Amino acid sequence: MQVLASGASLNDYFFKTLWLQRLPSEMQSVLSVSSETLEHLAKLVDKIAEVRTDPFLNVSVMNKSTSSNPALPTNPREDLPNPLYQEVVALRQQVDALSQQCQRFSGWKSRNRSRTRNKVEPILNYPQPKTIKEFRRFLGLLNFFRRFLPLAAHNQTHLNDFLKRSKRNDKHKINWLEQAKSEFQNCKALLANATLLVHPNPNVNLVLQVDASDLSIGGALFQTEGEHLQPLAFF
Repeated sequence: MQVLASGASLNDYFFKTLWLQRLPSEMQSVLSVSSETLEHLAKLVDKIAEVRTDPFLNVSVMNKSTSSNPALPTNPREDLPNPLYQEVVALRQQVDALSQQCQRFSGWKSRNRSRTRNKVEPILNYPQPKTIKEFRRFLGLLNFFRRFLPLAAHNQTHLNDFLKRSKRNDKHKINWLEQAKSEFQNCKALLANATLLVHPNPNVNLVLQVDASDLSIGGALFQTEGEHLQPLAFF
């Protein structure tokens, strides 16, 4: 590029930026913060590419449950002692097995985006608020999980009426009518039986379903998995 643009008033920063844009995203994020020259960066890219394509570092371990031969794969690296290679493969199998276990972090499950019981327990046992301030606290807690709740706005229609003409830190007493009481209990029940969401798959198609009425509007985002639709989010 520099040879073709010889004579033009273009600095190295321009060529570096243009060149980085043609690299994979993971390489861009690493090299974009480097102050090295373009020539040195090109050598670094060659080394990174060599590591990424090394059969030893990218070994494919067969699943023992589907393989008729449970033996470890043969060593593709003749320059590496076979016992050491098999130790690495065995360690890789252990890591893969551990990664399949369902780990919990901040109330979420790694295999999918289900809510864990201990995180929604405060909502399921939440007492009926007596003031507007207490009600706001409950509504904020409930709407944190609204992505799991189809037609969340519709199911909170009468509850949201409490917020009309309300003020910050409003301590006015709430007059609970039977319909509002029913919605309050229904919202907690919906959370307890919330639909399990899945992690997005960038390689499948998306389906957006919407519906509207005189009272509310709602939508759901799905991804296709074979002939089935998997929910990603509700609005």
